[in-house]
Amino acid sequence: MTPTNRDVRCCICEDPLEPPYRLIGGRPYCERHYGVVNRSHDSFWRASLYQIVGMALFSALLALLGQQLPLANDGVRIAVGIFLAVVPTALWLFFFYRQDRLEPEPKTRIMLVFFTALALGELVAIPLIRNVFTYADWVPTASWQVSLAAAILIQGFSGRQARTLACAPCMQAPSSTNGWTA
Repeated sequence: MTPTNRDVRCCICEDPLEPPYRLIGGRPYCERHYGVVNRSHDSFWRASLYQIVGMALFSALLALLGQQLPLANDGVRIAVGIFLAVVPTALWLFFFYRQDRLEPEPKTRIMLVFFTALALGELVAIPLIRNVFTYADWVPTASWQVSLAAAILIQGFSGRQARTLACAPCMQAPSSTNGWTA
């Protein structure tokens, strides 16, 4: 089926387009949005680099503070745990949402993925790490190399798989192209 002029719309603003169509990745753009997508974003990349460096410094600070956490009482540890769960997640969400500012994912879909990953982590990844790999029994007494490898291979892959499973049902083709592909 050959699309008619009224069938082809900008994937961002939904304005009808006239040939020749400006396509990026098979998605049609109006003149205005095509220009925005293709302009130089030097300051954006600089800000992105600053944010990544900031997250690395934040992670280093958390690693240093984590050594002091066993000395704190349960209330402080719970507050710190909530802080450590929410702040890095919010910072990364802000970072990636800025990267996709022209066509952001719906907030309801992001929340659905977040809570699904949270549930899968609790129901699948944590029991897998605790009961199948018995991580806590042997990693604390292992060398730092084994501990690092275990953290990456066992905790990292188990958590990553839970997040992948959470994202899978939410993946769908964009509907803003009205079924038209280049």
